[in-house]
Amino acid sequence: MITAVLCRRSDGALASCEVTGHSGLAPRGADIVCAAVSTVVRTTVAVLQASDSAQLVTCDSSGHGQLAFRATEMSSAFAERMVFAADYLQKGLEIIAAEYPEYLKLRVKTVK
Repeated sequence: MITAVLCRRSDGALASCEVTGHSGLAPRGADIVCAAVSTVVRTTVAVLQASDSAQLVTCDSSGHGQLAFRATEMSSAFAERMVFAADYLQKGLEIIAAEYPEYLKLRVKTVK
């Protein structure tokens, strides 16, 4: 099972996200749940890292089946972008979890 923990600040901005595990729906390389989760999460990271807010996001994908990233600082100039990133990521993962609840568990937490 894949576990995704999305942490949002009280204003809704993205604080961090950690995704671990494999769904086990299909063999490695053919698993649509893993592919969908990877696409949503990696696209979020790529967009943030390619923008003016790149220095605000650190990412660790050192282990297979693991991806974690976090906002290193919350500048008011990027608050709206970070809220949108959190909304996009949460909605994408919710859609996948609703369709494949036995393969993806999503937890959303509010942090300071």
